[in-house]
Amino acid sequence: MGAIDCTHVRIKAPSPDPSPYLNRKQYHSINVQLICDANNHLLNVVSRFPGGAHDSFSFQNSSVGTHLEQGAAGDAWLIGDRGYALAPWLLTPHHH
Repeated sequence: MGAIDCTHVRIKAPSPDPSPYLNRKQYHSINVQLICDANNHLLNVVSRFPGGAHDSFSFQNSSVGTHLEQGAAGDAWLIGDRGYALAPWLLTPHHH
């Protein structure tokens, strides 16, 4: 059992094109994905996507996301927020 989420780390607007780094809160950032286990040990950190990237995009394009999509979850489960799509190995809140 583990948890996944992303956080935004503020950066100076890069040049020549800062637009991909502008996040939904209207500041420039890197979208950093973190996965931890039930004991709060970090299992994975991905910090290569700009702030404009959605959390689910970061996950789907990470090595962990690719690995799980290929069926390697076994009996592993992740808990995520509404920023992620429900999957057999990813529990997300119920949408009304």
